[in-house]
Amino acid sequence: MNPLKLFSSDWPARRAAICWTIATLVFLVAAGIAAAYLATNHYSGRSRKVAIIAVVFFLVGTLSSAWTSWYWWRSHLRQRQAEESPTTATMPV
Repeated sequence: MNPLKLFSSDWPARRAAICWTIATLVFLVAAGIAAAYLATNHYSGRSRKVAIIAVVFFLVGTLSSAWTSWYWWRSHLRQRQAEESPTTATMPV
């Protein structure tokens, strides 16, 4: 996914880029929180809950980023196939 598509006039590409960017930011923040809490080796009740929540956000961010990338790739492939395939309106009769 190209983050520069955020400034594209093509709305589906822009929407996919926005979703991908948000998912990536959630992924990175959650990974940082999970790593910080797990690296402290404090397994008290509160830090364990925070680490579990961060890991859940990490997984949600990963899955949403993967889904958005797949969705963008599928849309891009369909658009490319539509551009390459001849239409019946331009075919001679």
